[in-house]
Amino acid sequence: MLYRPVTQGPLQGLLGWEHASQWPVTQRLPAHCSNHLSFSLSIVELEIKLTALPGEPLEPSIVHTAAEDSMKLHTPAETIELEAHYYDDRDGLLRAARWSVRARREDHHIVATAKGPAPGVLARCEIETKIDRMPSVGDPLPSPLAEALAQAGVPLYSWPTLAFKTRVRRVVVQASLSGTTKAELAIDHGEVIADHQRHPICELELELKQGEAMGLLQGALALADQLQVRPGGRSKAARGLQMLGRLNIPSGDDPTDCAALWSRFEDLEEHLREGRHEFLGHYLRVADMLTSITALPRLQIAQDPLSGLDSPEHAAQLWQIFAAVQQASGANSPRTP
Repeated sequence: MLYRPVTQGPLQGLLGWEHASQWPVTQRLPAHCSNHLSFSLSIVELEIKLTALPGEPLEPSIVHTAAEDSMKLHTPAETIELEAHYYDDRDGLLRAARWSVRARREDHHIVATAKGPAPGVLARCEIETKIDRMPSVGDPLPSPLAEALAQAGVPLYSWPTLAFKTRVRRVVVQASLSGTTKAELAIDHGEVIADHQRHPICELELELKQGEAMGLLQGALALADQLQVRPGGRSKAARGLQMLGRLNIPSGDDPTDCAALWSRFEDLEEHLREGRHEFLGHYLRVADMLTSITALPRLQIAQDPLSGLDSPEHAAQLWQIFAAVQQASGANSPRTP
C-alpha cells in the first residue's frame, strides 16, 4: 500500500501520511525520512508484527478463529511457499543505514526488495520489483532498488554477497477491521538459515491495506487478547544478521522521540533475549523513559528480569507500552480515502 508523509498544506503535521491516490507524481519524501531518502515513488509498508511466545504454535485454524471475534475474514486462506535470499555488503553500508536487500521466490515468481527506515512506529520504506531469476553476486541491482539506495546514501549498484536465507510457509487471509480499515493477516512458520545455524520463525503480520493505523492497532490488540504473542521482535533480516554476528548494537544517546525510543527499547529487549545481559541496565533506563513519556506505570520487572521476558504478564505490559506509543504518535497515523 502506497503512502507518503504530509509535508505541506493544511494537513501538515496533522494526519502525517496520505494515501498514494493523493500524491502529485513529483512529490518527494522529506529529508528526515529514510536517511534523507527523496525518491519520487516510495512505498511505505505499514504493519504490526506479533511474535509467538514459547508454547504458542499459531495454528492457522486457531488464529483465524481468534481473528473472527474482532474482524471479518473475506477470503479463503491461501498458503504461499517463500524462500528469500538476503544480501549484505562487506563494508556494512546497508547495515549502517538500516536498509536490507533480498530476492524472494514467492511460489512461481521472484521479487527483489529493498527495505529501509521510515518515520513512525509501524512504517518501513519498501521498494520492490519482479525479476526473472534469483540473482548472483555481482549482478546489477534492479534500477528501482539501486536508485532508492543511492538516494538513501547507500551507493550499491550490484548484488552483494549472499549472507543468509529464510524459508517460510505463509498462510494469508484478507480481513476487514474496525471502520473502513482493511488488512492482510499473514501467519508465518519457517526458519532463518545462516552459517549452518537455524532459527525458527513463528509469527503473525497484520499489514494495513486501507484505512487508519489505529484500526490496525485495535486488530492487533484483539489478537493479543486471545493468543500468546508479543509486539514486534527481530525482523527476518535483523535475525539473520544477528546470527552472523553482524547486527549493529545500540549506541549513542537515547532518542527522545517516542517512536524512536520504542525502537531502541525493542532492540535492547531482543539483545537480552539473545543472552546479551550487559544491556540490562540500559534496557531498564529506556523502559523508564518510555513509561514516563506515555504516562504508564513503570515496567514491572521480575526478581530475575531475564527469566520473565517470555511470560504472558510481560507480553501484556509490552502491548500496553506499544499501544501508548502508537497513540502518542497518532498524528502520524496513516489514512486512506
